[in-house]
Amino acid sequence: MGGGALAGLQVVGVIHHEIPRHSLVVLRTETDPDGGLGVAGPRPLEPSTHRLRTGDTLGPLRIVQILHRRVVVDVTDQEGVTRRIFEAPRSTGGAGT
Repeated sequence: MGGGALAGLQVVGVIHHEIPRHSLVVLRTETDPDGGLGVAGPRPLEPSTHRLRTGDTLGPLRIVQILHRRVVVDVTDQEGVTRRIFEAPRSTGGAGT
């Protein structure tokens, strides 16, 4: 989903509600054992799943807005704050088999 602070970040799904504080985004990240987000080092990265609401933070990310299929985040790094928009994957829409 991106490089640097966003390496290994994936939007798994979005649960959108008409009341914004009830909306939820599910992110999968790869973290190093020391707690860094998406930082490749000499040790293997470990996957983690996070359920976040508007205003929540995860490492350098802050959830700004959760829409139907999109998530707006602010990413803080050495150069300042950058706003990014990520899309949730489309459902395969198949009936359970």
